[in-house]
Formats: sequence, C-alpha cells, structure tokens
Amino acid sequence: MKIITNEIPEQYLCSMLLYVKAGSFLDGEDKGIAHVTEHMLVVFDKERRAEDRRVYEITAHTSYEYMVFVIKYDGRIISKSEVKDILHTIALGRTWDWNHLEECKEDVLKEIKRFRQGQESMLKQVGETRLIYHLPLGEADPVQHLTRSRLERYMKEVFHKAEKQYISITPVRNQYKISILSEGERRSYTKAEVEQQMLEYIFQDILYMICEQENQSRSASIMHMYSIRSQSYIVFNSEEYKTSFRRLLFDKRRFLKALFIIRSRYLGIRRFDMNNMNQIVASAVHNHKPVYQMKELRQRLYRISGDRLYPRYMVYVRSLPMIVRKDLIE
Repeated sequence: MKIITNEIPEQYLCSMLLYVKAGSFLDGEDKGIAHVTEHMLVVFDKERRAEDRRVYEITAHTSYEYMVFVIKYDGRIISKSEVKDILHTIALGRTWDWNHLEECKEDVLKEIKRFRQGQESMLKQVGETRLIYHLPLGEADPVQHLTRSRLERYMKEVFHKAEKQYISITPVRNQYKISILSEGERRSYTKAEVEQQMLEYIFQDILYMICEQENQSRSASIMHMYSIRSQSYIVFNSEEYKTSFRRLLFDKRRFLKALFIIRSRYLGIRRFDMNNMNQIVASAVHNHKPVYQMKELRQRLYRISGDRLYPRYMVYVRSLPMIVRKDLIE
C-alpha cells in the first residue's frame, strides 16, 4: 500500500482508530484466525484507487487482546463522521469478501514465515513462553486449514460480540484533541503526566541504541532490549555479561551520544509527530494511561539538556527487569 499521509499538511492530518476486543487470546484451536479476520476486513483497501488514498489510508494489526483498525485522513476533504462510517462498516463485517480468502491466508502465512521464529525467540529469552501459544501472527498449519465455516462461526461467536471502541485524534491549535467516541468522553492530562510518558519513549529508544552499539563494537551479542505487551526488559546473553556490562546502561557518555543521534533522527523526519505518535497516543488513551499529545511539550523535551535528562533516565533504567537470557526451548 502506498503511504500518502506525508502529503497532507500536519494541521489537517487526523486519525481515527477502531479497537475490537477480539485478539489472539480468543483464537482457540484456530491459531491465527483473528489475524486472518483482520486481513479479510481490510482487503477491500487493495482495490481503492490511488487518488482515493490521497484522502485517507487504512492500516490494521492484531495484538494479543485487540484487533486495531486505523484510518489517517485529510480533515479538509473528508469529515470525521464519514471516517467513522467506514470504520463502522468494518466493525459490522460488511467489508468482508469471500473471494479474497485464499489471498488473505497466503498473506498471513508469509508474515508467519518471516516473523514468527524471531518473535518466539524473543519471548523465550524473557521467560514469557506462555505467550508463544497465543502469538497474534498465528500458526501456519491452522491458518492453512482455516475453512469458511470456521470463520463464519468465529465472526458470529467472537467478533460480532466483542467490545468495540472508537478513538478520534484531531489537531486543534498546538495540541491534539482526543475523543473516545463510543463513550462521548474527552480526556486531558497534566504536563507532568505527559512529560513522563513521552520521556519513557525517548529512553526506550536510547536503550535500544546503546545495546545495538555495544553488540556491534564487540562483534558479539551481549545484551538486548525488548518490549512485550507494554513491559520492557533488558536481556543479557549470560550471567557474566550481566555482571560485566550492566554498568554500560548507566554510562553518561553513552547516554548523551545516543540522545544526540536520536534527536537528530526525530528532527530529520518530516512530520514525525503525527505519523509516528498518533497510534501510540490512542493506544495509551485506550488503556487509560496518562498520555496526551502536545507539540510544544514534545519540542521542549527534545531541546532539554542531556544533563537534566540523565538523572531521570537512570531512574527509568533501574525500574526495568534485567534478566539473563533463558535457554531456548526446542
């Protein structure tokens, strides 16, 4: 799918998300049925004309708890109510087309082949092996043998009965108004609450970079950072590495170097704010976490001195589980 939202001025780029509480935890024996369902519900998007995609784009993904459907759109051309109608049509299952079943299964099987082994390895390393059975990607054999009757039963017994929630994000002056449409609710948060949430995203990126740089400099796999279901972990490949290299995560020189690189990346990406943050914000609001997008606050965080950020970074790192890689389970 061609991504077109970079062509929409930021002040007009809006988003709306539909959360359906029918993730992979409800797959039962048909591992991957939620993932296939997600593909079936948005497969119509492949047939839209290129000019239509200049008005809005549709993306979707499946997690352990939810299917999430996202529409980013040009608020000058299409209204919020029209966008909600599109998502509501998806929520009712009216975009379904049985002619695309084999195509959707094939797309899911390609994703399983490409990503499942790496995701299994990550879960084993952090000791979350119980989640392997419920991986949102699904399993190749059950997906290959999914039938029309099983999907019809799933839509009737799981999808249509699942709780659904719509979240709208609309730019207003120098902030973004968040509306939970299904509840008729508006939420806002203090700058302190927002700042802490934003800092965690920045610190996660810094830790990823420090781990990556240390692994490369030693030509060895020493430590990694993983985020699984809103929990982050630092994983060392041995007890010896944990003893020897844990201190590197607190090294101020490495912190400042990574912070400089990350700031350069963020500021160098045109319109990083909306395209990369909207889904994070909506997810946080959906899960009742204190996050609210404010441009001036975000810009201030990127300008604040590294010396002032470093003590808060150390507090964050100390809060993370630091574990030794588990033996891989065959």
